[in-house]
Amino acid sequence: MPRVECPEHGVQAVEVPWAQTSSRFTILFERFAIDVLLAIRTVQGAISL
Repeated sequence: MPRVECPEHGVQAVEVPWAQTSSRFTILFERFAIDVLLAIRTVQGAISL
């Protein structure tokens, strides 16, 4: 993400709507990971991937 230099607060990252402040992953990736885990709760679900 782009960074901006603030005279008062120093270098800050620009906030973006698809990420949370202290998250290491985007909201979309987190949703994808949850969907995968839900799909593979059964052997048949894992096979279908």
